Amino acid sequence: MISLFKLKHGTTGENRNSFITFSKVPHPRKYNTTESLTKVSTEGEINFPLVFPDFRFSDENTHWADYMICHSIQPFFMILSNHLKEIIIQSKVAYWDSYPIKIDNSYYNEYASDINFGVASNIIGGQERRIYNAFRLRYTRVEEYINWQKTIWEVYEFDNVTFKKYNEKIVMVENEIDLKEKRGYYNQQKKVFKLKELVLKKDIEFDDLFRFPIAFGYDFIISEYLKNTMENYNISGVNFEKVESIEY
Repeated sequence: MISLFKLKHGTTGENRNSFITFSKVPHPRKYNTTESLTKVSTEGEINFPLVFPDFRFSDENTHWADYMICHSIQPFFMILSNHLKEIIIQSKVAYWDSYPIKIDNSYYNEYASDINFGVASNIIGGQERRIYNAFRLRYTRVEEYINWQKTIWEVYEFDNVTFKKYNEKIVMVENEIDLKEKRGYYNQQKKVFKLKELVLKKDIEFDDLFRFPIAFGYDFIISEYLKNTMENYNISGVNFEKVESIEY
């Protein structure tokens, strides 16, 4: 049986992370992006000039890693070092785009007064700037990989007081169009619509890196080959979670 893994953010020590944020912000919890970046969709080609802002570390615990995280532009882009990008594109991966971005190791002083956010004296560090890559897979692999006849979904209501599910039922989905319709319907009904068991098609050759849309969790999935390659090259900032729910 083929082993697949979710590519997760990993740390190298206590209270250490590889989170980054937009550089020009009046407040560390407010986003400030470019107009072109807001037009990027989760799937399809980008047929317009794309401009990225500069990035900086999120806080004093951020450190350089091959795999950096910026929640503001996920799940659209992976933030990769040149080294990690080369490893990925030399494996089996289809239809991708990559854009150079700048990251510096400065961060806002969390303890400064809100009035002074953005003032140079409240920005710490910044002695080093590196070029990374905003890497994007153009398309999901839903139709190619998923066995719709065996993949199972569940619908239920949730009690926020008791934290228990009730009125549970199993739902089958025919295809991606049916999935969108059912998600929209159950969302209107204020019910939880969730993937229960994912089943992939047999006897197909998976890409070494691929992703599914939001209903499947937006995870980046990698092959065992790519996982082993990353480990052999001591790629930092990554962790791997075996996809236990997948059957064939």
